[in-house]
Amino acid sequence: MKHSPRLVPTSLHLSCLLSGGAKSSLDYLHLYLLSLIRALFQVDLGKASTSQDRLERQLDILQVHQKQISDALNVMEAEAEHLSR
Repeated sequence: MKHSPRLVPTSLHLSCLLSGGAKSSLDYLHLYLLSLIRALFQVDLGKASTSQDRLERQLDILQVHQKQISDALNVMEAEAEHLSR
């Protein structure tokens, strides 16, 4: 599983901000918000992927059941046709 980016400012971030490494606190806030959005997007993408996998497995099961029912119906129709002769 991929690690999401850190969502909390570290002392390194704060020292960079205080030493003029960032143009302003708004720049830092912007970068922080972008990292939050990226992390949330990754979580949502992971959930969507998991849901898609689950739905694909359920679809496979339904298709197998549908084929079994169709095969059984064909056998019953053939038997009914045979009995009606």
